[in-house]
Amino acid sequence: MLDEHISNKTLSSLLDWALHQDRGLKSAIQTCLNGFEDRYPNSERNKAQQDASRDLSDEAVSVGILNGPAGCGKTKIALEWAKNTEAKKIYWVCPRIQVCEGIFADLCSDEYLPETMIEIVTGEIKKRQIGGEIVETPEGEEFTSTIVITTIDQIINTITIHKQITAFTDFMHAHVVFDEYHEYINMSGFNLLFAELIEAKRMRQIDDETMPDTLLVSATPNPLFITEFLHLNSRDIIGIKSFNERDYKITFLEMDDSDKANNPLMQKQTEKDTFVISNTAISAQRSFIEHQDHENAVLFHSKFTKSDKEKLFEAVYHSFKKDGTHQYDILRSGPVVQASLNITSKKMVSEMTHAENFLQRLGRLDRFGENNETNHYFVAISDGVKNGKSKDSSSRFLNRLDSLQSAKAWYVFLQNNLTKETYRINDLYALYEKFYEDETAQELILQDMVSALKKSVENIRQNILDPVLLPNKKKDATTIKLKKNSLRGNSVFVQMAKLQINSNSENILNEYAYDDMENALTVDLDLVTGYGDSDKNLLAFMVKKHHNIKGGTKSYRDTQRINDARDPATPIYLSYTPSDLNKVNSKPHPYAVYYAVCKKQPIGIIGFHQLKGEEK
Repeated sequence: MLDEHISNKTLSSLLDWALHQDRGLKSAIQTCLNGFEDRYPNSERNKAQQDASRDLSDEAVSVGILNGPAGCGKTKIALEWAKNTEAKKIYWVCPRIQVCEGIFADLCSDEYLPETMIEIVTGEIKKRQIGGEIVETPEGEEFTSTIVITTIDQIINTITIHKQITAFTDFMHAHVVFDEYHEYINMSGFNLLFAELIEAKRMRQIDDETMPDTLLVSATPNPLFITEFLHLNSRDIIGIKSFNERDYKITFLEMDDSDKANNPLMQKQTEKDTFVISNTAISAQRSFIEHQDHENAVLFHSKFTKSDKEKLFEAVYHSFKKDGTHQYDILRSGPVVQASLNITSKKMVSEMTHAENFLQRLGRLDRFGENNETNHYFVAISDGVKNGKSKDSSSRFLNRLDSLQSAKAWYVFLQNNLTKETYRINDLYALYEKFYEDETAQELILQDMVSALKKSVENIRQNILDPVLLPNKKKDATTIKLKKNSLRGNSVFVQMAKLQINSNSENILNEYAYDDMENALTVDLDLVTGYGDSDKNLLAFMVKKHHNIKGGTKSYRDTQRINDARDPATPIYLSYTPSDLNKVNSKPHPYAVYYAVCKKQPIGIIGFHQLKGEEK
């Protein structure tokens, strides 16, 4: 047999056999699909999904691209594609933890694969479904399940750290679904390395001989990114129509983000099942605080401790999912809910953003087509965004993300093309396709894309280093240390006092944000050092006082303190409790950052100055 493999140059097939033996994935997917057929016999929806999955499975396709509008059943189509292409193991790769959590909840549900071994692996979460139960994944057994749901960071680590070559080999031989891949377009460093992963997977395909094992999934495929950057064939973009026939009305609202009275994001909401989605967590926090006594609202963003984030995710998901509990009337959120979270609203207020995020957020409005009345999508836009000028907080934020010109282009296009009172979902996605055929829009989009790619080159130069393996020092096996060089930014562990925020007052509490290192918080080093402003430098404040408050020797080198803060056991303090400050007869730093709470729920990381409307 070995001689035959050598003669036929098929030794690689032994690797496929050794890595991925059949654990019943195809059978489990077929059972799932049969369940949909039983529940919805002779359904046009099922037929359209089957057609899309069949087209994506064609041997002529190297990398499949599923263009599916919100609520079309992209998860089901991806599973059927995996069955058609003989998948034995799937890596489901997502841009953010919250997207991973949404996919994990869906796939583990009774509707999909309740008996399949499925795991979620992120920097924070390592859980798996086994025997129908959700349990913690034992250390060393990550990436071993039949379906692995993980972030792009974990996959990138396998090619940049050079200590996980077996995981990368496993990834290369598995079927891979890149969910919501459009989010990588403006992610510094990740866009270039994502393209490398796609090229590596594409090179394994032999046209007309092997079935595709890589699938890109998005409701907003961004044709320029697909064809001009990834160099994939537009013929491999397989679309499916939405089955939602409800009416939608888009209304633009003027926003002065320096004036609460003229900021639609800050207005009190009275209608049930309303989502208010801001571009930043700070904006969502401020609006929630403003109306905490007047709304039955829940606040969700990314700046919580691990345990708080998990609890709030569950609360949001169960309240606003299909046939949810409706525990809350209002969701105030940052952009973390805009993609792959299977929740729905009856009214939406959103801050203006580029076309992809704009339509992703729209996908959470009457997601299941159950509202008999017109669905209202209100979009708050500032003068800076309208004109593509970085002159207010909304436009400056988009500019930092290399999205300002794209957002302006989308706004101008909609102003010229929204000629009817209401639209169906399919009409709006048709406009999206037309948008990418507009030459003026293309110029502005490419301007943002090139800017993002230039930043990526510099980010990779600074943070992706040649691998050096140093002797291990003795350390606690449970200790998690942050890398000195990361594409996501230069993060450090921090500790901070809690801040109780009531409707008319703020009170610093005599307790800290967390007690156990599992809930340790991280922030970007720029926040710690005041973004280059010495008046806002919280590290300098800590260095002067910390040894007298907590004991130990005084640190004279900021670099050493920063290096220590890559370990959760030695965080940088962004604020101190009143009792600790009394030890050194000191007042709080004017730009101190706290972990805010209110009587309803945690509010998360925020500073006094941010409560008053300052951006940083």
